[in-house]
Amino acid sequence: MLEMVRKFFNFCSKEDRDKFYKAVALGVVDALFGAMKIPAAFFAIKAVVEKNVNTNTFLVVIGFMLISTIGKMVVNRFSQMLQTEAGYNTCCGKRIEIGQHLRYLPMGYFNDTSLGHITSVTTNTLEQTGDIATRAIIMVLQGSITTVVIGIGMFIFDVRIGIISVLGIIVFFFVNKWTNKSVAMVAGEKLEADRDMVGVILEFIQGIAEIRNYNIISQNSTRLSKAIERKTKADISAEIAAIPAVGVQNLICKLMGVCIAGASLAFYLNGTMELTYAITMLMCSFMVFESLDSAGVYTALLKVIGKGVDLANEILDIKQMDTNGEAIKPLNKDIHLDHVSFAYDNMTIIDDVTLDIKENTTTAIVGPSGGGKTTITSLIARFWDVKSGKVTLGGRDVKDYSFDSLMENFSFVFQRVYLFRGYYCKQHQIWKA
Repeated sequence: MLEMVRKFFNFCSKEDRDKFYKAVALGVVDALFGAMKIPAAFFAIKAVVEKNVNTNTFLVVIGFMLISTIGKMVVNRFSQMLQTEAGYNTCCGKRIEIGQHLRYLPMGYFNDTSLGHITSVTTNTLEQTGDIATRAIIMVLQGSITTVVIGIGMFIFDVRIGIISVLGIIVFFFVNKWTNKSVAMVAGEKLEADRDMVGVILEFIQGIAEIRNYNIISQNSTRLSKAIERKTKADISAEIAAIPAVGVQNLICKLMGVCIAGASLAFYLNGTMELTYAITMLMCSFMVFESLDSAGVYTALLKVIGKGVDLANEILDIKQMDTNGEAIKPLNKDIHLDHVSFAYDNMTIIDDVTLDIKENTTTAIVGPSGGGKTTITSLIARFWDVKSGKVTLGGRDVKDYSFDSLMENFSFVFQRVYLFRGYYCKQHQIWKA
């Protein structure tokens, strides 16, 4: 559990991480305000048992309750604001960071599957992280802290009850570990199915014209249906794995409350606990594990959150091309390929090609599908790096250029073109920018 929390905090920027730390600190204060209900109940019960209810008793009890209630309201307000800001900024910042990182990846990375993966991570995964992770992390930490604070309060009232509370917490965390393992077994498949479904949907939409023209609707619809079915099964499997485990956690919390209540009655009956303390323990028996019970529900999400963080980090860990060149303005626009070879994995596409394209000339590269036409143009613009040989622009190796200064010398009409909604002049302004 703590490993997942640490992973999420490392995923955040320092500024957002500090906000989460402040929210956790406020959670401790919130727990202290919440624990003030116990002494309030104790003073009220003591006064009733001793038949000493007076104005002072009333003021003390009301004072404790008012401080507890108002304190929790104020603390929760600031805590929730910090959580919301940090959660939103974290996911928003990671989307921008991923976008900046993708600018300098080899174009070979951007195939249909990769686009589906990137889209899934930057939309569904990070959206869930922003909406769920923030709440889950804080609830788990605050629930654990609140339980510890109330447990310490139990020790102050009665050491024996405190020991029972500690044993209950230990049992809960053992069960919680089993819960995390159960969810971890299906978390990967759930996110993989999500990624696969997004990729298939994107491919289906992008290729809908070809699908209709070549009458392959049935084939592609079958693939789409299988991806959706896989996602449905993965979601159901995740629920089936999580619900029983969370139910056991809930049962443990309730049983430990029963144990504290039963022990309090037993201690009172054998004369080792005063009636005032016994009644207070009965009232607070279920309060001890209330916050831990709520936290337990969210711990089931931590593995999914951790997997989502891993997927985002996988994209950011992809090695970028070396683009730290010079801001060069070439003397001319002559393009030269000198004994260039290139391969996709182990499949050679370009083999020892030498080519000259002079400035102010037009060159058509003609050949069969898969012959390397697009690959040659991609190598010239350094969308990929050559395997051997070199490509020069204006007599300088394209690797000597910074990415931005190299791109200033090229214009492209891609095989797949996306037009934004609007007039032609607007499109031109966008692409010119």
